[in-house]
Amino acid sequence: MTDYVRRLVSGKKARFKDHKLDVELDLVYLTDQVIIMGYPASGVEGLYRNRREDVKKFLDHRHGKNYWIFNFCPIKENSYDSQYFEGRVSRYPFPDHHAPPLALMPLVAREMRSWLDGSSERVAVLHCKAGKGRSGTMACAYLLSLNSNPAIPLEKSYSTKEWAAKRADDAMDIIPPDDDRHSTESSITDQTTVESPVQADSSPQSNTTPNHSPMALKHVLDLHTSRRMKQPLTSDKKVKQGVSIPSQRRYLYYWSLILSHQAPTHLWSNDPLMPSAPPTSTPKVRLAEIKLRTKESGGMTFNLVRAANAILDRGSTSKGSSQVWVSLARYDDDLIELLEKWERYTRDEANVGRRRPGTRDFGSETLNDIFEGGKWDKSKMVRSFARLGCSDDNDITKSDNGKVIIDASLFSKIFFFTYHR
Repeated sequence: MTDYVRRLVSGKKARFKDHKLDVELDLVYLTDQVIIMGYPASGVEGLYRNRREDVKKFLDHRHGKNYWIFNFCPIKENSYDSQYFEGRVSRYPFPDHHAPPLALMPLVAREMRSWLDGSSERVAVLHCKAGKGRSGTMACAYLLSLNSNPAIPLEKSYSTKEWAAKRADDAMDIIPPDDDRHSTESSITDQTTVESPVQADSSPQSNTTPNHSPMALKHVLDLHTSRRMKQPLTSDKKVKQGVSIPSQRRYLYYWSLILSHQAPTHLWSNDPLMPSAPPTSTPKVRLAEIKLRTKESGGMTFNLVRAANAILDRGSTSKGSSQVWVSLARYDDDLIELLEKWERYTRDEANVGRRRPGTRDFGSETLNDIFEGGKWDKSKMVRSFARLGCSDDNDITKSDNGKVIIDASLFSKIFFFTYHR
């Protein structure tokens, strides 16, 4: 019964069944060295999420001491003692349905790479709450940092059902299509020269294609979707995206630009950083307007949103009623400065996705101390600091294809905020 409830909670995410251990988990192997799973829960939450004891049994049995867990849940959301997994846990929390601070992506990618490069037997286990958006974002950030596209997972990384389906698909792929222009004899001759699909897949094919090409991001996102999400029962249904939050996908794009050296040169400071270096001044940015592009909608949901906007407008400083408003939110400035300091300190200029040797400690500080004690994530990590809305109906225009363009100006004043390089 509990497995049935867990499957309902997993929704459209794929699950892994280990018949030897008689354990079924909300978990997948993205590659042979990268695992993504739902939160390892205990107590009542363990009735509908991965049970923590089952996760430990699974990882200990399959990987011994060769696994390291990366936890992206803020303490405010969920927490557990890292000693349950013998201390092999790193925390890089950020809130659900949000993009991470940009500097967090290289820190995670570099630590994952440092761990996995130590042995081909090692695995990195990533989880947030549902094991989809945040975990998928950071897994993709790591895969983008590699010098080549990730290899196809081996049999051990598939559930029995998945592996059987893959073998069937591979067998069908080698059968030549029907062609009336060729005789039956020639078709038989062609088939006898085809290598056994089992032998062909006994080891993954090496792929040395650079992973910083324009198609790299799409390849990585598609890989994550194909592994993390269930395949639809019928071909007419689309697979739901693994990383589906637009801001998370957008930040992966920013990260891919950084890796390919196509990002603005002023994005992050390139000055050498030492533990005793004084803090650098950061410029200010004035935000005057935001343009939104969307499609005109209807129905009950849209009407409810409009009603909520009308109520909010009454208590705002806006001029007149707005069809839309935008809430501006940001992470704590001190947290961003701390993350960017560590990003800068650990950066290998020759390979941005790799950690510079000897940079785990920064004077008396350690990288894993950043989120120790919950200083940054015991309370809300992202806070709203301003709102924008339309001050004039002329700010709203409609195009022929149904798109609505809204020019949202600040209500009554210009807000200044720090721009972090």
